[in-house]
Amino acid sequence: MNRYESTIILTPVLSEEEIKNKLKTYRDFIEQNGGVKIDDEHWGIKKLAYPIQKKNTGVYHIYDFEAPTDLISKLEVQYKRDESLLRFLTIRLDKYGIDYADRRKKGEVDYKDADFLTRFVNEQGKILPRRLTGNSLKYQRKVATAVKRARHLALMPYVTDLYK
Repeated sequence: MNRYESTIILTPVLSEEEIKNKLKTYRDFIEQNGGVKIDDEHWGIKKLAYPIQKKNTGVYHIYDFEAPTDLISKLEVQYKRDESLLRFLTIRLDKYGIDYADRRKKGEVDYKDADFLTRFVNEQGKILPRRLTGNSLKYQRKVATAVKRARHLALMPYVTDLYK
């Protein structure tokens, strides 16, 4: 069994009870299909960096679980069928990702910290090169991956400020 992290963004039009029911449905689906829940993280309503389906806010929730590989395709089919889901991202954590997830829970910085990541992006939205940031190659790759994931989840805009 592999370890996965699944981030979903629900539409903000749902009531609190509907949101809880949706989250419980996904949690139960994971457990019924052989998944083992490790952690649930509810971020609540956050402002999106750019509109998705004409919505400016979304309800973020993160599932951390261990599961067989065939569960992921079933889970993503469930996600795609749900119209109240704005966006989702499921990633498999390798041994470094597992260590990273455990460190993140202790308070270290990760791709979900958009304020930290904006230090590595210029005004046009491009990721700053290593020669300007002074990062090692390995760290720069992690930053670039984190910025791309944050953009995909609408935590960071693709373009910061063109009209200054």
